[in-house]
Amino acid sequence: MIDTEVIMKKHSFDMFEHNKDFIYHNIIHDNFPKVVEAYRNAKQKISLSDFTRHYSEYQSIGQLLIEREKLGTLFKPDLWVGNLETITQFYAHFKERYTRQKHMRDYTKQFDEIDLEAFSREVRKLEYKEKTKTEDKGPRTKPIILTCAHTGALNGPWKKDQEGRLHNIEERYFAEHLPITPEQVIKDAIKAYNAGARLIHIHARNPETGAQYANLSWYKEVLKGIRKNCPGALVSFPTSRKGEVGTQIDTKLSDFPNVKGRAGRTIRAAMEVLIRGAAVEARPDTLTTFTVPETRLLGDKSIKDKRGVEDVPNWTSPSIMRSYFKQVNERANKLGVRQEIEITTMGEFDVLDELAKRDKEFHLKGPMHFVLILGFSDGLKLNKKTYEAALDRIDKFKQNTGFHITVSCGAVIRPKEAAGKPEAELPAGQHDYREVMRWVAADDRIDAFRVGLEDTPKLYGNQQTNGGLVEEARKFFEDLDVRIEMNPKKVRKIFGMEKREVSRESQAR
Repeated sequence: MIDTEVIMKKHSFDMFEHNKDFIYHNIIHDNFPKVVEAYRNAKQKISLSDFTRHYSEYQSIGQLLIEREKLGTLFKPDLWVGNLETITQFYAHFKERYTRQKHMRDYTKQFDEIDLEAFSREVRKLEYKEKTKTEDKGPRTKPIILTCAHTGALNGPWKKDQEGRLHNIEERYFAEHLPITPEQVIKDAIKAYNAGARLIHIHARNPETGAQYANLSWYKEVLKGIRKNCPGALVSFPTSRKGEVGTQIDTKLSDFPNVKGRAGRTIRAAMEVLIRGAAVEARPDTLTTFTVPETRLLGDKSIKDKRGVEDVPNWTSPSIMRSYFKQVNERANKLGVRQEIEITTMGEFDVLDELAKRDKEFHLKGPMHFVLILGFSDGLKLNKKTYEAALDRIDKFKQNTGFHITVSCGAVIRPKEAAGKPEAELPAGQHDYREVMRWVAADDRIDAFRVGLEDTPKLYGNQQTNGGLVEEARKFFEDLDVRIEMNPKKVRKIFGMEKREVSRESQAR
């Protein structure tokens, strides 16, 4: 048995040139993958074109493998950990070459038998496992990105007073400085951007009522203003159904009275996509496609009306939610909009684990962004135990999918629980961002920290502003010697969106 690794380490690349017959007849026929692995170990990352161009007599190792119908022996995930780009380039080059030459097309069936996407995912899974074996969960070693949730689905005014000013009916949600109109939101985003935020998350609000609604023109105007004034900032829009969104959908459905059964489900799902999913058409960088309501989409319980008729076209019907979810994800993928997963209860992970097994059916695709919002509900309490449990589940999702995933972490600080002043220690039952920021400051698993009026309308006894909350977080992290990443190109690279930068900025112009 020939020890290919010893051969590779003892001899320079020139040995191949002088011993081609030996190499081909004794190793390459049955042992090519080990040759590649040994060479990579000796030379680190290689370019396969450089590796093969010395074999002019045989044209290339790639051609040799293809014409002996052994191409599949090369596509073993463990051979390409850390070097996925090389093998994907190899695949694209030779597939195009053999497709172009008529007399060689019989060999192209080998390429069709290789599921390159599945292969790539398996390689990324192995890469992730290797990374987590050595990942240090101690003091943070990488910079943090700041994100800002500006408007939210609940916080803020709901009606006008006699002087025309908007006020909230429920005082517990009141946020005095919440931006509502497109002009206000753009100005507010600029302040947050200047303070250090590089991802802006925005819910559309009806300028007349203050309530959340779905309005494509509103989203487009805001996106255009942010692109122009906040260079390189990532923009995230939601698909929330709160506020007036449900009423908007019901109004559209009034054109289809008494339609039930399959037709009713189809129409209901289409209206959900048209209204609730309207934000995707504005083409933001990310779209929140999965939230708490989506935990119902894998259910199997039918919804009945008073007469006992099943499958009433109600938006919570699992069949309707499945149809809606698939369509929104498919549209987002087509437009190049990344999917965002908002975690507000641990129960969402059970559904996500099942979706990971059916990712193609539901059009799940990376890069993907997870937003962990501690304290949003009793299902995701603001404590370290829940924080660790949630990150473990995100790690599991990464392993199951092989997706490029970034993680943001934030916390909902309700006014009644907010600390009265920034003391060194928090009284029992009171919170502010400091406790979560300390966890994040020591944890490389978190890529970004989220603040904003959506989560925290009041802090230290005072009404807050989005820019002020970003500044507060920035100063806190800097005091802990955690660097804030504000370079737009580096931020986009971390989020796996650097390839979209040119088209996005040119679109803004």
